[in-house]
Amino acid sequence: MGEEGDSMTMDKDIVASLKGWEPKRLNERHQRIKDLYLMGIGRKEIAGELGMSPQAVSMIINSPLFQHSIAGKREELEDEKKEIMGGELVRAREVLERASLRAAETHEELLDHEDPRVRQKSADSILDRVGISGRDQVGGVRIEIDSQVMEGLIRALKESRGEVIDAESD
Repeated sequence: MGEEGDSMTMDKDIVASLKGWEPKRLNERHQRIKDLYLMGIGRKEIAGELGMSPQAVSMIINSPLFQHSIAGKREELEDEKKEIMGGELVRAREVLERASLRAAETHEELLDHEDPRVRQKSADSILDRVGISGRDQVGGVRIEIDSQVMEGLIRALKESRGEVIDAESD
């Protein structure tokens, strides 16, 4: 057998002699294995990249210390992801709130438009958004409002004007 075969036999002998071995702490090479492993790179590819045998990489990856370190890193990455996503959701909510306010103001302005068709479409749109819809056969708007819907209309109007709404004034 050539040098490569002797090297593999020696590597297997070393791995066999280390059965049950666990690292006491993660060194730089272990950290590199962890980084590659977290990127989704397979054990054989990691071994090839670092010039190690796949068995040696597997022993390190399967060690409790390594698994604990991986779990901690995954948790850390998940926390970072939540923080980033949380910030994005807050910004998205703020953008939607501003857009909603502008839309309500536009509809309010359109209620005073000179063209009655524009006024009607705006009124229909406002009523549709608050859950009231329907026209009778003559073309007028038919409105059936209960107290809960009326409270919603009043709240929407106050919000569109930027008025502060407290729970007691409802």
